[in-house]
Amino acid sequence: MSRPATAPTIHSSAVDPLTREVILAAIKAITYEMEGVIGRASMSPGFRDKKDYFIGLFSAEGDMFHALMA
Repeated sequence: MSRPATAPTIHSSAVDPLTREVILAAIKAITYEMEGVIGRASMSPGFRDKKDYFIGLFSAEGDMFHALMA
C-alpha cells in the first residue's frame, strides 16, 4: 500500500506549523515513554544504567522517522 504522491508530509508547507510542532512533540514524547518502559522492564542493571539500546519509530515501509539517541 503506497501513499498518494500528493499527500502532505510533516515537512511540507501544506501542514500548519502549529500542527507540525504538536505532532513532533507527541512523537518525541512517545520515544521518551518507550525509553522509560524499556528501562523499567530490563532485568540487567548494566543494560538499564548504560542505556545499551536504541529506540526508533519506523514507517510501515521500514523507514525510520524518529530516533532517540541515548
